[in-house]
Amino acid sequence: MSNTRGEWIRKIIHLAMALFPLLYQYILNRSEMIFLCSVMLVLLFTGEVLRTYTAYFRKLYIKTLGFMLREEEETTIINGATFLMAGLSLSVIAFPASIAIISMWVVIVADSAAALVGTHWGRRRLGNKTLEGSTAFVLVSAGIMLLGATPPELALPVAVVLAIVELIPGRFNDNLILPVATGVLLTVGEHLI
Repeated sequence: MSNTRGEWIRKIIHLAMALFPLLYQYILNRSEMIFLCSVMLVLLFTGEVLRTYTAYFRKLYIKTLGFMLREEEETTIINGATFLMAGLSLSVIAFPASIAIISMWVVIVADSAAALVGTHWGRRRLGNKTLEGSTAFVLVSAGIMLLGATPPELALPVAVVLAIVELIPGRFNDNLILPVATGVLLTVGEHLI
């Protein structure tokens, strides 16, 4: 995908995923949240398989949602939305609710902020990212952690490490890695301070 409109719509959908941490924080217990995430993950993965292996569904998908696909997603089985749901699911399964909720907010809001700032105002390249986008990520993720009652001496270092993790090129999608890395870093950090 090379159009800006598609990227903005992707980020709006990404931000709409804020429903999940809100549900977990205010309405659903852990078991209900695991169930919801599991159902959503199965539905998304089923859609991915149908898109990849069935000509009819591939045409339908490309016709309705294809403008949002990034170039590398056109030839892979799993796209960003499915990776995001997998990351949210792993957070709920692996971490206490307070940490899982922060992890979800970081990948949903800070990652979107980084992408939008980097795409529109980024000038200094850091691999395939920008310094401006990475700075936005650090500021927003540290803010999220502080709002989630993370001690200040932990929030900023974790935010910086997460920004570095996001810069690492590789095979793994940041929608999967960021919530898990956030949870791990906060869990370890809480035991160290």
